[in-house]
Amino acid sequence: MIEAFIGALNDYAPLLSAAGTVAIAFYARASLRITRQLAEDNRALLKANTEPEMFVYMEIDRRTGYLVNLVFENIGSGPAIDVSFEIDAHPADFRVHNVHAVEARSNRKLQSAIPQGGKSKIFFANIDDLMGRGDDAPLEPFDINVRYSNLRNKEMETGPISQDVAGFEGALAGRSAEQQMTLELNRLNSSVKSFRFEVTRLRSAVVNGFEKLAGKPTPPDE
Repeated sequence: MIEAFIGALNDYAPLLSAAGTVAIAFYARASLRITRQLAEDNRALLKANTEPEMFVYMEIDRRTGYLVNLVFENIGSGPAIDVSFEIDAHPADFRVHNVHAVEARSNRKLQSAIPQGGKSKIFFANIDDLMGRGDDAPLEPFDINVRYSNLRNKEMETGPISQDVAGFEGALAGRSAEQQMTLELNRLNSSVKSFRFEVTRLRSAVVNGFEKLAGKPTPPDE
């Protein structure tokens, strides 16, 4: 019986060899496919753990209660490099609502790098100006595009991100009398500081003018 089995193996040896070759080729091909998939998954995971993602929104400054800042926040998983932004809005509408800190339709450099979870704030405008004084309508909604790069110098962009001051209506309506008084005092304090600065600047200009008329040398700026 053993001899018959061995004889059968010898008879089918070419067929078994061919089947083994096919099985080895199939296994090699499947292993290559699995290896490629693992490599792609690793690259995707690495990318997900290092890619920045910028977001921007308006926020009322807590210290003053009436100044509004633009907040640029990196909500991604890696640092954002060479961050800049562009505002798509009507320049005339910005001027009417005293938005002078940033210009509409102009690209502006923000920061060389914002780390993961980091924020960068810039002054935007006064909340009462944005909401419209007297019969003026509120500032029209506008868009912001944020441009930046990742660590591999790949240029990225987030936007357009819409901004609407209508979201502040609830905050203004909820002001108590005490909060309103605090706001007015803060504004008055800011106005006094600005007035003192202008008086000092004017005084220096007058003194320098008299010294030049008298022939006295003006001391160099330190």
